[in-house]
Amino acid sequence: MITVFVALWLSGESIRILGHITRPDGGFQTQIILTNPTTVGATATLEGYSLQGNLISSVTLSLGAQQARFDDAARLFGSQDVSHVRVTGDSKLVVSASYQADSGGSPAQVQATGSVAKVWMVLPGNWDLSWDGIAVVNTGDETADVAIDLVYKTGDVFDHHVLAQMKPFEKRLLVFGDVFPEIFESRFQISCSQPLAIVALRGSVAASDTLWENVAVPVETAQEQGSVVVPPWYGCPEPTDLVGATFVTLSENAFHFFGEENRRDLIHVAEMPVGTYRQIGLWLSLDCPDSGLCDHWDRTGSVEMVLNPEQDVSEWDYLEITRFITPYRRGMCQYIDITPLASLLRGEIILRSWIDTWVGPGHVDGDGWNLTLRAVFLTGPEPDQPDVVQVWGRHNLIVGQRGEGETIEEQTTPFLFDVPADVTRVEAHLIATGHSFGNSLNCAEFCEMRQNLLINDNTYSVLNWRSDCELNPVSPQSGTWRFDRNGWCPGAIVPGQIVDISKAIQFGAQNRLDFDVRLLNGDVYENTNPVDLLPSQWVSLKLYFYR
Repeated sequence: MITVFVALWLSGESIRILGHITRPDGGFQTQIILTNPTTVGATATLEGYSLQGNLISSVTLSLGAQQARFDDAARLFGSQDVSHVRVTGDSKLVVSASYQADSGGSPAQVQATGSVAKVWMVLPGNWDLSWDGIAVVNTGDETADVAIDLVYKTGDVFDHHVLAQMKPFEKRLLVFGDVFPEIFESRFQISCSQPLAIVALRGSVAASDTLWENVAVPVETAQEQGSVVVPPWYGCPEPTDLVGATFVTLSENAFHFFGEENRRDLIHVAEMPVGTYRQIGLWLSLDCPDSGLCDHWDRTGSVEMVLNPEQDVSEWDYLEITRFITPYRRGMCQYIDITPLASLLRGEIILRSWIDTWVGPGHVDGDGWNLTLRAVFLTGPEPDQPDVVQVWGRHNLIVGQRGEGETIEEQTTPFLFDVPADVTRVEAHLIATGHSFGNSLNCAEFCEMRQNLLINDNTYSVLNWRSDCELNPVSPQSGTWRFDRNGWCPGAIVPGQIVDISKAIQFGAQNRLDFDVRLLNGDVYENTNPVDLLPSQWVSLKLYFYR
């Protein structure tokens, strides 16, 4: 599971932000809701700040197992000046705010965020029907300007506004319609030299008492504070920034290339440390070879773990830890959370790194890639560790062909699996990327497809289309890196999708999993215009059993 971390995550403490507490005279009121879904007690401290960023009130709350509490913000803090809240304490304690008009109506529910970023994106609604606003908190340690750009779909900046000289932990409010014109097919980009926490709210024009949360997407975080970029973009803190971490080098500048010596696949052996860890991360650095000539093209890559090393090499079963796509002609560095795989990362492990490159030393399109991998172990209380069940390792499925043996049904075998009676939740982690173009509908790289997980005849559809490639912080690149794609972007990790399938599971019994690939509208895809490289999807799937 991919976890979102705040800028101060290295301290070992869960820190979250409730970015907005309504003014007493603003026509709305805020209720703070704490919920403890666990089977043990939990404690959180809520620190209330003024608009100017001054700490003015603090309260510590404890909840028993499975309990919840609802508090009016003004009563909770005993002050009419609290503007926003910093939450510390047990990360399993769910903290949220409910904003409701004084006249009643439907409230907006907003969960405290652990995301801080230097760049955010917000999409506007139809301002004839609704208004859009944001609350911005400077969570950095320096005063800075916050730039807000209205960006047209072509990438051109149509209008610009600045929230000038925001002090550390100061908050500002902005209703977009007060300063910007309405431009369809546009987005707002909010950027600052300091990390920001943002809450985006939308309200109905017709029903002034109706609010709901809009989506604010963090694009890039403050790496100098030791944070990681939140999914789908990931940053790469320097190893020296990871205070107190234990590092295990898995590969060091492993040279991947194609030629007489085929080094597209490389094997690595490492010994995992013994201990109790709150997080296990994978630090992945992709660099140009010594010649400086990276592969010119975007290639699929993967890091996999051997599940049965005692078998002959020809019988090895590989579990995909992560998939990535190389950038065009430049390197990248990514850090991701692989803690759900903790039960497998013990003792001696064998890994395979693979890059689907077809160049090598002296090739006109570059020499290849150097790949460095490090496992990062951060000491602390262990989170819930699921049992990991391999369904399929990374493999390729041809899509759209109707000849004998070429349908998805004929290329896959239903997977039968037993779920112990003491398991309480089952999640499916699917990684799927579409490749090749020029076929019907330009599939499977440039067409929108859905992957269907059929669990005991219950269908869970996974939509992987990436419409945000132009926002990739690994830029600029050569080539068509800005184009939308089926499940991936050049120069980015492929996080995949984690789906809770618990409602379809028969606990204490055997279950059946089938798989299918369709067009976005649910129709069967038929490739009536095949090219030499048939459309395909690289797919891997694993299950997480939580107790």
